[in-house]
Amino acid sequence: MILVGEIRDFDTAQIALRAAQTGHLVLSTLHTDDGPSTLTRLMDMGAEAYVIGSALIGVVAQRLVRRLCVHCRVRYTPTSDELRSLHIADADTHSFCRAEGCDQCNHTGYRGRIGIFELMPVTDKLRRLIAGNRGEDAICDEAVSAGMASLGADGLAKLKSGVTTAEELLRVVPEVGEVRSVCPACNGSVEVGFQVCPYCGHQLSRGCPSCHRALQPGWNFCPHCATSMEGSTRNMLSATSNEKTGHAVATTNGNSETEAPRNPSALPAAGVIDVSAVQDSGLSTAPGRWPDRFS
Repeated sequence: MILVGEIRDFDTAQIALRAAQTGHLVLSTLHTDDGPSTLTRLMDMGAEAYVIGSALIGVVAQRLVRRLCVHCRVRYTPTSDELRSLHIADADTHSFCRAEGCDQCNHTGYRGRIGIFELMPVTDKLRRLIAGNRGEDAICDEAVSAGMASLGADGLAKLKSGVTTAEELLRVVPEVGEVRSVCPACNGSVEVGFQVCPYCGHQLSRGCPSCHRALQPGWNFCPHCATSMEGSTRNMLSATSNEKTGHAVATTNGNSETEAPRNPSALPAAGVIDVSAVQDSGLSTAPGRWPDRFS
């Protein structure tokens, strides 16, 4: 085992990586924002991407936040502005704690500190991405898909459990608004503030479709922009139904017509017109003239 106090230049990074490649367990520190940015930091020093991918086995990022005093902390319902700053939309399911102050904590509201952590184990797929010199976003998305909890996610968990405050979390982890989660429908990487999944359209949280602010169950109108939730829900259900059936509405010369189901497997090859498919769609196939829709 080799312990390197800090890697801050190319020579130190090269020695540490070579030692790791020869079978030694090397422990060291770096100054970076989070786990995925460690790779960029090493590359900026001059280390090769394929060397980092073969030598690195894991990264742990950490921050310290002040811990609330358990004798005087007060639980409260967060405001909408506070929730928006944390990219949390479910206002009815969360309650936070704030600092109050007592003799036990010298009237500061805090007593001690606690760490928030981000563990990024380097899997085989992640190792290939690193060796291929992919960007931080691709590496971060793959790490989250593999189960990595970011600094913001761990901080939010401690915030919801009453260990620290929202002000303290935003002071130490300003990128908490960039926390990503996984869509339950397609397992795609999404941000916490997203209303719908950008990949499959699955609704992730109940929010206003107009101003995107948090709404509580039972509300028929958005209190911020006066948008009717009943009409928005009906339009969303209609759009979802059209997407599932594969039908679309096309407008030609001011009239609306319904196309045949969009089935990619039923489409003809490039440069070939399937006459039977055109006849099934109700379009005219008379010789010597275009179908009515293209007149």
